[in-house]
Amino acid sequence: MICYGLTRTRNSQQEWYETASRHAGKRARLLRKLGFKVTVSAMGDQVTNVGRVRMTILTVHQLGYDDEVPAPERLERV
Repeated sequence: MICYGLTRTRNSQQEWYETASRHAGKRARLLRKLGFKVTVSAMGDQVTNVGRVRMTILTVHQLGYDDEVPAPERLERV
């Protein structure tokens, strides 16, 4: 799974994925199995160095301060 961006706050984490790859759905299912609350929403077209790419954003809500969200398999900044 290729994550194209990652933003962390105190109690949540946002990750974005290319919509066509369906990686956001796979990542959401994995995190839900681990007990995290996950929201998936469309981000729309984003302009990148390879052109316009439709992205999906995934928001992972941490349940407590000790909960560490596992890092994505691969992080590739665009």
